[in-house]
Amino acid sequence: MKIITWNCNMAFRKKAVLILAYQPDIIVVPECEHPDKIKFDPALPQPSGQLWFGDNPHKGLGIFAYNGYQLKKGRNHQKDLKLIAPVIVTRDDKKFNLFAIWANNPDDPDGQYVEQVWKAIHHYKRKIRKQQTILIGDFNSNTIWDRKYRIGNHSHVVSQLAKKEIHSCYHFHQNQEHGKEQQPTFYR
Repeated sequence: MKIITWNCNMAFRKKAVLILAYQPDIIVVPECEHPDKIKFDPALPQPSGQLWFGDNPHKGLGIFAYNGYQLKKGRNHQKDLKLIAPVIVTRDDKKFNLFAIWANNPDDPDGQYVEQVWKAIHHYKRKIRKQQTILIGDFNSNTIWDRKYRIGNHSHVVSQLAKKEIHSCYHFHQNQEHGKEQQPTFYR
């Protein structure tokens, strides 16, 4: 199974061909326009399922499934955690929880970025389980931006997830320490 996240920086409809070349089963796309605005080129693979979350039809959180995978919005989506979406992914006998993340909520006085993820892992604590959960997307955070005395910073999120034996695939496979990444992961 291939799951990809890509903050497309808007206009996903014009860029989808770039990510679909990797033949994903699931794509999580922060800063994606509403699907009503997307007309996929008929030559491209068509999604077998799609969900979208957000208030701005030009810039929300899109989730697209391919190859027979289906997506269903989790029943307990917390509206205050606007762009952290619980999604149930199924295909045949496979089923797991996917939390699509675009940590960006400027209306939250507690913090608009990683603080959203911190709140989500506590709100959804019963749904986040080691072998049944993937958290994926744009966390808008890194240990280098931790506020030392603030609860819910990046390091706290990593530590809390580690207690559930959930770890960053990137950091694990690249043998990297949070905040000391040797390769850039952000490009413009």
